[in-house]
Amino acid sequence: MASLLSLSDSGQMESFYMRGALFENFVVSELLKKRIFSGRNEDLYFWRDSNGIEIDVLEEDGVNLRAYEIKASETMNGAFFSNIKKMKDAAGIKFEDSAVIYGGDRDLPPSEFSGAYISWRSI
Repeated sequence: MASLLSLSDSGQMESFYMRGALFENFVVSELLKKRIFSGRNEDLYFWRDSNGIEIDVLEEDGVNLRAYEIKASETMNGAFFSNIKKMKDAAGIKFEDSAVIYGGDRDLPPSEFSGAYISWRSI
């Protein structure tokens, strides 16, 4: 993808205007590959309501539904969970069943206040 956009080295990606969209695309493709290679056939979904609130990935796992927000940022930010919190209120998703997949290197388990932070390296 980077070569199609004429990005020749990783330094160009830091300030590239489509960095977030490319990162999101990469993460979704990795999630799909992980599901396929593990023999799971449930679909992944995207959710957006009439007010523009969106969830990047909804994943079915039997009767459970997990929500993921995908952020290219290398630092954690509690605001990343704002759309998940809004959907939780509307659909009843537990925080233990949601996470932010982000551009940093460290995983952080869920707490009573938010879901987990998952490094892109862990997916």
